[in-house]
Amino acid sequence: MWGRSRTVLFIDGSYAFLTPGFEGNVVTHLLADSATKEKKPEVRIAIRSELGIGDVLLFIRGSSRDAIREVADQNLPVGQRDMARLWQRALQRYKQARGLSAEDIHRRLREATCTHHLGTIRTWLTSDTIIAPRDAHAHELEIIKTVTQDEELIRNFDACDSAIRNVWGAHLSASSSLAAQVLRHATGMLSGGRERFQQLDLGNNVILATIDRIQDTDAMVRRSLVNRLLDPGG
Repeated sequence: MWGRSRTVLFIDGSYAFLTPGFEGNVVTHLLADSATKEKKPEVRIAIRSELGIGDVLLFIRGSSRDAIREVADQNLPVGQRDMARLWQRALQRYKQARGLSAEDIHRRLREATCTHHLGTIRTWLTSDTIIAPRDAHAHELEIIKTVTQDEELIRNFDACDSAIRNVWGAHLSASSSLAAQVLRHATGMLSGGRERFQQLDLGNNVILATIDRIQDTDAMVRRSLVNRLLDPGG
């Protein structure tokens, strides 16, 4: 399969084909002189349109998997992430079983006091990376259960709620851990300026790469090649 992506070139010669929905793990701010003064340094998330020349991104070597998720999953029990996303499967089953559109789902959720916009509901239904709605613990998980009446979600509601907390916590810990690694490994190497920063291996297949150029237009690229760091030779 093919899809639209934009070529991003890194200063060491590597490159990546980034899709419009790409969310990158950015550590540019951690390489500034003031980075060591941050009380809780964390990796920042940026969509493709927010990236610029000189930004430093985290990648997993040979994979399109998200670096924060990769580290978080190493500390999560097997099946925990799957349980955390039970709410999404409930929505998807509800949509499919009744032949509903995203607009239909949005309207029914709003009738049950959900306040989010249609675009957010579309993301809930289709995103491969979302963990849970922002206010899941406050009321949104309960609303989804009420609207869908999904038997699996009803049966495992507390387990889903607990899993969401655990996965969110694991992501926060992973972000802090990766940020600390960046500060520990990279700061001393950047005294010459970020623009000359070459690719850096942080260990555990986590790679840092600095953007040199971003092409102006999208092109069609095989999906198996997108959102991953590619070596110039292959």
